[in-house]
Amino acid sequence: MQLLNIQTDIRNNAAYPYNNIALIISHNFKNKSRFELDTIYYHLTDEEGNRNEHGWSCLSPSSNRLKPIFVRDSGHYQIKIYHGMSDDLILGIHDIGIKIER
Repeated sequence: MQLLNIQTDIRNNAAYPYNNIALIISHNFKNKSRFELDTIYYHLTDEEGNRNEHGWSCLSPSSNRLKPIFVRDSGHYQIKIYHGMSDDLILGIHDIGIKIER
């Protein structure tokens, strides 16, 4: 059995029209034949609506951790990411990343 720590990162720019975003993370780490869902809420601005820009790129990075997950067997697993916003197409999201640590 192995403990996995999973971190998700998101970068957005000024074209993103909202102050936050909900990401739905689906994974089958606990049971290969069944997917579990976690919802992560990111606050992409401060209380005044200012984005958290770093450096020259005008991209605002945000990170969040899922609760630690125990994996019983080695093998091939899947992680799927969906957004939980009301719009189908969302402008201003530059990229989303996943970091998995043992």
